[in-house]
Amino acid sequence: MSVGTNTDLQKIFGQVNTLLGQLPSDATGGSSSFNAQDFFKLGNILNGSSSQFSGNSVGNNQTASIIQNTINTVMSLINKITTQESKAASEEVKKNKKAADNLAKEQEKAKTELSQNIDNIEAQIITEKDTVINSTANLEEVSKQLQEKQEQLNALVKQIEEQQKALQTVKTPEEKAKILGTIQGLSGQIGELIGSLGDLQDQVTTLSQAVENSVTNIETAKGNAVSIQENGEMQITKLVQEGANLVTQNTSTQVKGVTNNVTGASLQVSAEAASSNMFSAGAAAKLYRAANDQSTAGQTRTTGSLTNLQTVLKGIGGLQDNLTLLSNFKTAIGSSLGEFDSAVGEWNSSVTPVITSIGSFESVISGNEELKTAVTSDLSSLGYSAEIDEQGNIEISRNDNESEAQTQETSTTLETSEFDVQGKLNPFENLKI
Repeated sequence: MSVGTNTDLQKIFGQVNTLLGQLPSDATGGSSSFNAQDFFKLGNILNGSSSQFSGNSVGNNQTASIIQNTINTVMSLINKITTQESKAASEEVKKNKKAADNLAKEQEKAKTELSQNIDNIEAQIITEKDTVINSTANLEEVSKQLQEKQEQLNALVKQIEEQQKALQTVKTPEEKAKILGTIQGLSGQIGELIGSLGDLQDQVTTLSQAVENSVTNIETAKGNAVSIQENGEMQITKLVQEGANLVTQNTSTQVKGVTNNVTGASLQVSAEAASSNMFSAGAAAKLYRAANDQSTAGQTRTTGSLTNLQTVLKGIGGLQDNLTLLSNFKTAIGSSLGEFDSAVGEWNSSVTPVITSIGSFESVISGNEELKTAVTSDLSSLGYSAEIDEQGNIEISRNDNESEAQTQETSTTLETSEFDVQGKLNPFENLKI
């Protein structure tokens, strides 16, 4: 029932009440107090007729006909008033309540999902940051071991240099062979020292791969963070629009409820007026039912819409929590990513000298091979050979085909004496890790 129709009915029944009030409450068809002209005016108002009536020209048959038409017209208007408004109002309020409750649930669900996604991203960043930090800490242990090996290499180089000096002071081939054997033993220790680098290299490779994986995972996390931000904003926009629509719907219901109340009050007045007159008394019961229906609908709509609006406003207000989560998320993610970048920067600063150190150790391999070749050549030229047993002891033996004369003093220049020990075996003289 539209607002316009309610207004029309209110106006019509107000006029009916005025005209019926001119008739005595005990009027009958045969009463001398019956004013046929006034009743005919009632008929004109109800059926929309614009014709004029003169009481002098109306006969009894016409009067009876007019009365019947008037009654029919009134009943026709009454029949247009249904008693389904309260049911429609109840269904409308229930529908709006379901939508309002759903908005609140969607807001809470979106908030929970957003919070969970944020927690997952932040936890992932923390995990990857810890991986990099732990890798750097383990790398420091590798660096310490490299420093120890560097110190060991320096010590061996110094011993070789001392043997080189001693080699220049002795005269006999046997004495020189013993020194060369000692140098050969020291060269063997350098070989073992470098050979033990394999484990450290594997550790560095494993740690580097872990850091690389973390960097890759963080790039993925950044993309996920952007998606979470965008999806969160889209969800908020969607729910805000839904909330705005529900505010409009419930406001409309409130207005309709107020109109129902006004209509119900008007129908109540009309019902009371109709019940006091015999011509409209038959319509009074239906008017009372319609009045009650409208009033009930009005109460249902006004009360229900206010309750639903409170639910809608709660859902809309809850979206502020979602916005706060997104705002804090952006700040927290920026901070966490900054910490991760700092951890990676520290890793890069630590791993560069370690890699350089390992590479430098590897460069010693070729120099050490040259030294061993020089020692072997010198021993051969002196008629000797050197062997190192399992305990690391050096045994010098003279070759069987060499003459006794070779045990005499010799001034032969040995390659080992000229070997550049610092240049080829000590790349760490100016390198610190």
